Amino acid sequence: MFARQTVEFSVKGPVSLILDEEQIALPGCAILDINFNRPSQIGELVFRNYYTAWVSVLARYDGVPTGQKEPGWKVAVTRKVLMPSPHHENGSQDIVSVAATESQLRWRKVLAMRLVLRQPSPEWRVFHVEELNVYGDLPRLAPTTTNNPFEKYDKLLELVRQQTLKALHWTPVPPPLSTDSTQPASVLLKNTSSAYEITKLPQT
Repeated sequence: MFARQTVEFSVKGPVSLILDEEQIALPGCAILDINFNRPSQIGELVFRNYYTAWVSVLARYDGVPTGQKEPGWKVAVTRKVLMPSPHHENGSQDIVSVAATESQLRWRKVLAMRLVLRQPSPEWRVFHVEELNVYGDLPRLAPTTTNNPFEKYDKLLELVRQQTLKALHWTPVPPPLSTDSTQPASVLLKNTSSAYEITKLPQT
């Protein structure tokens, strides 16, 4: 096992998205802000979904131009689908990974990240993400080992099948015509054989 490099953060939200002009909450949309203690390099966001159909990721970076109160948000991941169909439960409570390799921006010197959560279906009025973790390094692929005896059995059957087909299509190779050959033809045929040798077992 390897230790992941975690990044300290605080969370604000999720809160419903409000239209400034009319002060009306936009249905099926909420935002969650992730604030970091210092400008950080982010490798991966991991969270458990709870009925969010898709998510957009925005980032705010260090380096504020003179005269600007705070840096603006930039779109890092336009849309990551969490539920293939918003009206069905598939993917509604899955563990989700959003890696820096999915972003169209580099996640370096990041001050904050904003998750825009969307759920257009009226079936799920409550939706959010939970169990949030932020890592500074990229996800690593763990070595996969198979302990399934049926998978090993299937591989053995496939090997037997290939060998059987090879044996069924085997044809003897005629010996080369040479006056210097001292071996009988039957011996030459036996030496070039690649088919199965079938032996009749005695009956008891």
